[in-house]
Amino acid sequence: MDDLRQLAPATRFELPVWELTHDGQVIGWVCEKVIAHCTSHFFHSIGIDPDTDRVIDLEMSTDFDERVLSVRAFHIHPEQSVHRNMTFPLDSRLVRRLRFKF
Repeated sequence: MDDLRQLAPATRFELPVWELTHDGQVIGWVCEKVIAHCTSHFFHSIGIDPDTDRVIDLEMSTDFDERVLSVRAFHIHPEQSVHRNMTFPLDSRLVRRLRFKF
């Protein structure tokens, strides 16, 4: 069973982060982002490769539901993702916040 819950912010200025779990195991996160000079809010999805436990950056979009589905799809079929073999640096503040998950 999949579950989506919003994590408590460490400070009142932090943007929301949602954690996705499947059968009690964390499979990824969706983080809200604001891009300078842009009126839209973006959602950055991050998945955990079920085979290697590596954290994989899965893109950004303005569609929250699409990002949630991308994390779930990556968990089910990681071999079909174009991002699996790419490594992108993650935001250091996000890494510190989710450090215990890695």
